[in-house]
Amino acid sequence: MLCMCFSGMMKLREEGKKERRKEEGRGMFMNWWNLSVFCIIPIVSVIFFFFWKRKYLWIAPLTSTVISVAISLFAMPSILSDAEHRSMFFGISVMLHILIAVVLTVIAYVVARFLDKK
Repeated sequence: MLCMCFSGMMKLREEGKKERRKEEGRGMFMNWWNLSVFCIIPIVSVIFFFFWKRKYLWIAPLTSTVISVAISLFAMPSILSDAEHRSMFFGISVMLHILIAVVLTVIAYVVARFLDKK
């Protein structure tokens, strides 16, 4: 009887470990997605247009938004599955991304103006 109770507890413990690993995997994916969409892609886009042609720096927020939406839809096609996920993605995530990209672009314009004055 004691052995059965102990083996049952061990099974529950193993199942709990599997669930935590699964949740950690999802968390790692979301961390990767957040980092790429809200940090790496806007920065790379602004830096690319800053050094390529500053005249086209205004395109950086648009370009980074299109790339971020494409990566998000490729990585998580379930975003379009229902209205709640779709409105949350396009209403919050995309708008936040555009805000970050525009702020970085304004900073790049200020730096460009400062460099031109010297």
